[in-house]
Amino acid sequence: MFLFDVMVDLFCLAGYIIMLSGCGAVFEESMNLDYIPVVIFLSIAIVLGLKRGMESLAGLNKFFVSIIFIVTLLAGLISLGQDANIFEELNKLPVERGWLISALIYVSYNITLALVVLASLGTYTPRIRAAVGAAAVGAVGLFVLGFTMWFITVVNFVSLSDVQIPLLWVARRQGNFMYYASVSMLFSAMITTALSLGFSFVQSFSQRFHLSYSYSLNILFIAIPFTGFGFTNLISKIYPLMGVAGMFFAILLILRRFLLIKIE
Repeated sequence: MFLFDVMVDLFCLAGYIIMLSGCGAVFEESMNLDYIPVVIFLSIAIVLGLKRGMESLAGLNKFFVSIIFIVTLLAGLISLGQDANIFEELNKLPVERGWLISALIYVSYNITLALVVLASLGTYTPRIRAAVGAAAVGAVGLFVLGFTMWFITVVNFVSLSDVQIPLLWVARRQGNFMYYASVSMLFSAMITTALSLGFSFVQSFSQRFHLSYSYSLNILFIAIPFTGFGFTNLISKIYPLMGVAGMFFAILLILRRFLLIKIE
């Protein structure tokens, strides 16, 4: 499916640009660092970090994912202990129209990228059970983290309407330690996603054009000028578009896999 492969490559590149921009936005908002120099520095660091391919990706993810898991659960526990009537307040929150469509768009986009990343990591282990088990553990971990993030957001929903990065606002109320821990967590979440998407894109790009992996890593620098559009603008424009496209390609995958329809 040439069309699907090209679209997935664009998904990965777009996701990489968004995550790179997000890393710059986190440092700009939390530490008042200049956005563009931070993005350039991180681009160079990512390319150098991926030089060893899958081995370096796995090692970096182990470190950053540990930070994400610990800080997210800690922030959730602190939010739970701040208000004794927290569950009563949850029932009073208004239900916005269009939440189901928004959820489907968001999930379809991320599932498409997750499939690509999992496929690119397929050679990490020759054991099918190990790969399936790792995917299952990862899925459970993501559910726990996602639920905790939802809980933190909903608990502070009334105060977050005009906030660009909600978690940082919540963490600031929980003290300096939690604030800077959350900065580390947000950066870890975005940089691990950027590493995974960058690796998947470069691997596909190198195979498609018969170039060496090390040489193809340089294509990631193309993301730098696109980050100038800003994290919020990229999220609001690209995510919905890619989400709708992800739903379309999910249907194509189902047709190809279960109905044995050949789609080129």
